Amino acid sequence: MLNAARESEKKLKVDTRSLNVKAIELMKENDLVVHEVSDEDFKAWKEIVTSAYPYIRENIIPQRYFDEVMFLIQEYRDQHHSNSAEHFR
Repeated sequence: MLNAARESEKKLKVDTRSLNVKAIELMKENDLVVHEVSDEDFKAWKEIVTSAYPYIRENIIPQRYFDEVMFLIQEYRDQHHSNSAEHFR
């Protein structure tokens, strides 16, 4: 069952990335301007988002769920040797 879940995850990741690429192409075909985010801007965005975590953790999402999600995200990134912005693009 775990192997089936892993295979589904791989397929979903490929499908999602493919859909994102197609969506951007379609936007460009319809004369929308797509702006790439610089590393500097991404870092600034991430700092702003991260600074909101304490508020979110205390006021919006129960602490135990927030902490568990943050743990799982870090665990995933550690296992996949990734902390890149590619997870957001």
